[in-house]
Parts: sequence; structure tokens; C-alpha cells
Amino acid sequence: MNFNVNLKGRVKNFQLQSNNSMIPLFESIVNSIHAINEVKIINQNYSGKITIKFIRDLQFLNDGIEPIDSINIEDNGCGFNKDNFKSFMESDTDHKADIGGKGVGRFSWLKAFNNVDIHSIFLENDNYFERKFQFNTETKNINENDFISSNNKSLKTSITLMNMKSDFKKTFPKKLNQIANEILSHLLKYFLDSNCPTIIIQDDSEKINLNDLFKSKIYKINEDDIQILDKKFNVVSLKIDGSIINKHFLELCANNRSVKTIKLEDFISDIESLKLDENSYYLGVVNSKFLDENVDSNRLEFSTISQKAIIINGVELISMERILNDICAYIKQLLKDFLDPIIEQKNKRISNYINCHSPQYRHLLKYKADELKRIKSNLSDEKLEEQLYKLKNEFEVEINNEKTEIVKTITDQTSIEEYEEKIKALVEKISDSNKSRLADYIIHRRAILDLFEKGMLISDNSKYAKESFMHNLIYPMKKTSDDKITFDEQNLWLIDEKLSYYFYISSDIPFNNQQDEDRPDIMFFDRSIALTEAKNDGTCYDNIVIFELKKPMREDLPYNSPIDQIIDYKTQIQTGTKKDKDGRYIKVNENTKFYMYVICDISPTFKSKIISTYGMTETVDGLGYYRMNNNEYLEILSYDKILNDAKKRNQVLFEKLGI
Repeated sequence: MNFNVNLKGRVKNFQLQSNNSMIPLFESIVNSIHAINEVKIINQNYSGKITIKFIRDLQFLNDGIEPIDSINIEDNGCGFNKDNFKSFMESDTDHKADIGGKGVGRFSWLKAFNNVDIHSIFLENDNYFERKFQFNTETKNINENDFISSNNKSLKTSITLMNMKSDFKKTFPKKLNQIANEILSHLLKYFLDSNCPTIIIQDDSEKINLNDLFKSKIYKINEDDIQILDKKFNVVSLKIDGSIINKHFLELCANNRSVKTIKLEDFISDIESLKLDENSYYLGVVNSKFLDENVDSNRLEFSTISQKAIIINGVELISMERILNDICAYIKQLLKDFLDPIIEQKNKRISNYINCHSPQYRHLLKYKADELKRIKSNLSDEKLEEQLYKLKNEFEVEINNEKTEIVKTITDQTSIEEYEEKIKALVEKISDSNKSRLADYIIHRRAILDLFEKGMLISDNSKYAKESFMHNLIYPMKKTSDDKITFDEQNLWLIDEKLSYYFYISSDIPFNNQQDEDRPDIMFFDRSIALTEAKNDGTCYDNIVIFELKKPMREDLPYNSPIDQIIDYKTQIQTGTKKDKDGRYIKVNENTKFYMYVICDISPTFKSKIISTYGMTETVDGLGYYRMNNNEYLEILSYDKILNDAKKRNQVLFEKLGI
């Protein structure tokens, strides 16, 4: 008998990726179960048995164990009798259509293996016969009459899938217990049947009875039929030992075989933290005639079912989205007693985290309550922060969209009351959003103060922070205000809130743009009559502020005086010969006021020099020194003074926010 199809072409076009390397084995096991069930139609007490032997490739050792090369599947089913042989020779046969047969499973054998050896003892007209043949892509025809009478008076069919192809061999499980778990997961519905035949897998060193493994590791919790639109679905709920699965899953099946595996954590946010007992997980097994009718021929996808909901003429058509949502809602209700304590604990944790640690998200408790409920319960603080930040941004986008929508929808017919109601609701949202932004900035200030304080202290390697660390905290080095430094990128408020509003700022930029020249750490220019101009326009500046920073706890300041250094900067500018970074002269006159600040730690030795040499006066708090002389103001700010003053100025904000 000839095959009525080009085998090479059919196998080439058969869709089976190498990561689905166990599909040929699953096909063989199901064929064996069907063959045994066919015998049971005549003999209900018939004891079916399937034995699967794995032959390893001894030439290769991978992870301490040889990969699987060939598989022998032996059963005591009806075998290759006349009808079954005829069906085997026909591509896409409907011989077993009533039990979900697609008539293409044997092509998966040749997709993954080079050759198949078939040996079958079958019963025909009350006599036993034996049939042997090879099946591969070179097979042209097999004589249907090529069988002999058998002396063996018991049914037996042996299928050997030989020489697995390398791509499939790489992904096929190597350990016998892994193979056992995969078979159980894929064929759960068959094992749930009390008439399931005995199925044993083995290699040269180990044997596993899958029925016994199923009974010891898998427990049935519940079974229900649920209605989704006009379709009925059967859901079997199982408790699975953690040695088989390590998450909660949903299996969508067709013809009793797993097709699509769904992580329940993607639909039930809190289930990831659930344990049915010390080490067990939930598995839902879903079967439906609707799924049977819509699975593709390879049983890998429900390709004809729409993923998203579709409504035509006001009628919703069933979709994968609706199926999953309704089944997961059923599971959530089924596991309510387990999930409720987890949900309650999660909600308390999120509320506490927002109120005590991240108050900038407080408005989310009011406007994003449903979205907060969908946050997973086992997130780290870092991941929780990410989710809250994402929701906060979504809320701000929604506000902007609402503003646009209100303007679009205003018509002559819009009543004042209706308009005012919409505006009132929007203004409330905007107000809460702005409070959130303010909270963000206050928290930012708290963090900067903590970093500033840390920079003042000696580190684990017995060193103090470098001058550059403190400098960059206050204002980025090698930058000017022309570089579009945002309000959040500089922290001049540490010293004085007013400094942020100077129209031109230069940070660690040398005079005349000569890199070998000394340069002030930070210099501010202000022109009271030209506050909006960002460039040097050739007129004289009204105010110039110069800062000089030194590394915390420097001991050489009495000998390398930053006071002399900053006065020298002022003198250089007063000569009128110094240029800015754009090559323009920095112009001043006798009315230009200079404000000079030295930021450093004040040692006892340096303190004596400050008073005796420079004639400076100690500040009231004893943490700094100052002097005023005509159009010159000079102040020494210790790091302690900057930190203390900044904390005092911001303390009321921190207290209001509870940080």
C-alpha cells in the first residue's frame, strides 16, 4: 500500500519546533492509550500496560548524564490490525476523529527522529498475526499483506523512535524524573481516569511507575463545570507536589492533552505567595468541546480562537481573554480562604510603605485603589517602588488626557453646572498630583542631606570623601547654566535657596577657558536689569558670587589658604582681563558686589589664622566666620554649618511629610 502523501514534503512542512521535543513521545503514549481502550470496548476488565524504555547516546556525556537517543514504547493494545494499518497509511485520516485524533501524529516522529521501527502482534478474525516494518521519509509503500501468523497469543505493539535529531536531542530532558513530570503534566486528564493503563518508564538504571507517582504527588481538590457565554468548560482543580511543578498553573487541554500552559500569577496577582501546604501548588486542568474543536493539528495552539474580546452587533464572541478571565475568577473564588489573608497582608504592607516611606504616592491610595490591588504580594521594596512609580506616571498621563478631553467636549450646549463639576473633579486630581510632586522633591532633599552628611564622615577605608563628591552634590562639575542643568540636577539650596535663581552659573570652568589655569569651584553672575539674559552681553555685572570648596577634614588649610585663593579670583576678575568660557570679557566696575564663600572644615589651627590674619568674625552658631568690607562679603561655611542650616530650613517640610 502506498502512502497517499509525499512523506518528505509532509514532514518538512510539519510545524514542530525543537523546544517541543517531547511531542513525538506524547503522541506515542496517547496512541497506546487509545489502542488499549479499543480492546476494553470488548473486554472491560482488560488490564492495559505501557512500557517506555529510553536508550541513551553513550557517545556523549552532558551534565554527568548521557542524552536520550532512542525511545521504545511498548503496549498491549489492539495494534496494527487491518483498519489501523489502513489509517496509518493515510495522511490526515479521520479514523479517530471522534476521540480527538488529527491523523498527523506520526509525522512528529519523523520530524524529531531519523527512523521508526514498528513491530505489532494483533488480532484479526480471532487469529493472531505479526507485522513488522520501518517508517522513515524514504518509505514509499508497505505491503498491507506483509504479515505472518504469530505463535505469541497476546497483543503487543512496539514502536521504537530511533536516532533523535540533534536539535531535538539538545532540548529533550535527560533525567528520568524530569521526563516523568513532563508526561504527568501533559497527560493529566488520562491519569485522572480510573481506567488509565499502567504506564512505566525506565532506562538502564531506573524505573518509575507513573501511576504510583501520580497517586503520591497529585491530589484532586475539586471538579466543576462552568459556563462562559454559550460554552461549557470543565475545570479540575489539583494540588501538585513541588517536586513536579514550582508555580501555580492552568492547563488548557484539547482531547485530554495539555495544549497551553498559563502562569496563574499573570492573572491572580496574589497567588504567587500561596502555598496549599508546605510544598504544594495549584494546577487547574481545563477541558471543553470548544477547545477540542479549535486546537490546531499539532495540538500546540488554539489558533482559531481570538485572543481579545470581539463584540459584533452588540454580541460578545468567546475569546481567549474571556476564557482566562472567567476561569481565573472561578479559581480565585475557589481559593478565597487561602488568598484572603495574603491579600490583607499585602494591602497593609502597601499602605504602610506609602504612608511611612514613600508619601509621594499617597494620592494613589485614593485614585488607583484597584490598580494597587493588582500589585503582586511578594515584591521586594525596590520592585514595589517601581510599580508605584509606574502607577504615578500613569495617573499624571490620565490627568493630561482628561484636561484635553474636557476642552474637546465643551460645546454651546454644555451646562455651566456640568462644566464646573468636571473642572472641580479635575482640579482635585491636579492638586493631589502636585502634592505628590512636591513630596517627591522633599524626599529628594532628604536624600541629598543624607549623602552630604555621609560625605562629611570617614569611610570604611579610613578616608574622607573627595572634594569632587561634595562639589557634584551641590552643582555638577564642568557645567554652566547654559548646559540646561535642571532644578533637580543641582542642589544649591544646600547653601542658599536664592542661588538657584542667578541667571548665569559656572561650575569648575577656568577663566579664559584655559585648562591649566586655576578656576573657582562655582561662580554666579547676576545683572539686576537683565535677569532673563543668559549670555554675557558686555555690560557690567551687579553681583558676582564665588565659591571655593575643599575636601572634608583637610589639615593643610592654614598653609594653603582657600581664603587667599578666593580673594585672588576676585582680584583677577577686577582687572578686567579675564574671560568667560565663550571668550567674552567678564566686565565689572566699582559698584559690582562680590560675595565670596569658602566651604571647608575648620580645624583649630585654621580657626586661629582666620581670626588673626583675616580679621573675621565668628557666626552666632560658632560654625562659620564672616567679614564685610565695602562691596565685598566673605564668609567661611563649615560643612557642619551647611548641613545644620539646611536641615533647619527643611525640617518643617520633613515633619509634614513624616520622613
